[in-house]
Amino acid sequence: MWRISLSTHEMSKVVWRRLFAEYSFEVPGVLARLGGVYERLERDRSAMSYKTGSISMASALTLYVITRKVNPSFAFEVGTFIGRSATAIMTAMDVSAKPNATFQTCDASNDFVMDTSAFRTQMLAMPRTDSTTALGLIAASGRQIDLFHLDGRLQTPDLELVAKAASSDAAFALDDFEGIEKGVVNALLLKNIPRFAGYFLIEPPAPEALAPFGVNDRCLTAMLVPMSAFALTPQ
Repeated sequence: MWRISLSTHEMSKVVWRRLFAEYSFEVPGVLARLGGVYERLERDRSAMSYKTGSISMASALTLYVITRKVNPSFAFEVGTFIGRSATAIMTAMDVSAKPNATFQTCDASNDFVMDTSAFRTQMLAMPRTDSTTALGLIAASGRQIDLFHLDGRLQTPDLELVAKAASSDAAFALDDFEGIEKGVVNALLLKNIPRFAGYFLIEPPAPEALAPFGVNDRCLTAMLVPMSAFALTPQ
């Protein structure tokens, strides 16, 4: 059988071009909102027991368009820290205004101090809670996760729980996708789970995808998505 082959890199460029074009009219307002919130969040950094880096504005905008496209009823994050990624995800969920939408986030090392009063989306914070504990509680509840944001390395016990808790067309946003960082490791671990073996990897958007919006820092957020997310159209 003959076929046309597309590399991951080629497909990634197409996906990001389409997603950023689809939500381009929202971007100026989103960047203004995120910038204002992020200034306040930085004041919380001193309250963190384990201090690490935060996502860039490029990654935040990428998370926003991912969330807008997936339109989750339930999104789950590993690695809250000061809440930059949580803000991007919940901002998108607020715009979608899906009934009973919920965002849940856990952090194994830090307390939760983020002010969530400006968001309409229900947020469930799990401070000082590791991913295995958080996923175990979600899996036991029967709630299905539509969007995962992984800003922490998955542990072996997590893998079965992720498979159990993921909805039929769940998507994954993977932070720190470069070299041998946790995003790359998480992608490999997920692809080894039979139900995600056929998922397609979308590499982080290149700088030129974000430059038209005046965003010039690096994005390290990749995606794993089911093949059912793609559709061929005549035009």
